[in-house]
Amino acid sequence: MGDERYIELYGELVSLRELGLSSLICSALAFLLFYLSPSIASFMGMPNLTNALKITFGAIGAFLGFFISIPLTKVKRKIILEGD
Repeated sequence: MGDERYIELYGELVSLRELGLSSLICSALAFLLFYLSPSIASFMGMPNLTNALKITFGAIGAFLGFFISIPLTKVKRKIILEGD
């Protein structure tokens, strides 16, 4: 595992660098879509739903950040399949 630092999170080894990068991506996308929601609502022709869409777009941003972060994380364990 080299000189990189790992922590145990829910029974799994997690790289601090990868965890930080993933958290940053998810948070940035959530905040970006949250703060852009008034513009998006106006573009969609629904400016009266701005407040209702803030949380929805923030959650969508976090969801997109999660899927962007998946390929950035590497497997830290070896899985050995045994025969039937």
